[in-house]
Amino acid sequence: MAAQGLSLGRFFIASLNLPFGLISTVTKLNRTIYPRLYPCLLVNPDGSTINIKYHEPRKILKLPIDLNALTDEEKKARLTQFQPKKKTVIEEDFEDSFDIGEYSHLWKK
Repeated sequence: MAAQGLSLGRFFIASLNLPFGLISTVTKLNRTIYPRLYPCLLVNPDGSTINIKYHEPRKILKLPIDLNALTDEEKKARLTQFQPKKKTVIEEDFEDSFDIGEYSHLWKK
């Protein structure tokens, strides 16, 4: 039996995973002394956001994307984002037609 919880403002959502199904309840924290909770923005994989209270001072929490639900092209695109980028080598090849003899009259006295 695994219990999980998520705080939304003054309310607390508790979910309990039992062998016969998932039960979740919305309760109010009835305490005189509340634990320190910080406002946080929760970003779901589909891009929707929820303002929650979190036990650590964080600005944004991003939930992971389920890779099994993606198509093959989307999986490849996501995996290539994390590959190291190849550095391009730029060779500067230019011809120099500068002749110092043409300007020697400028520094001779």
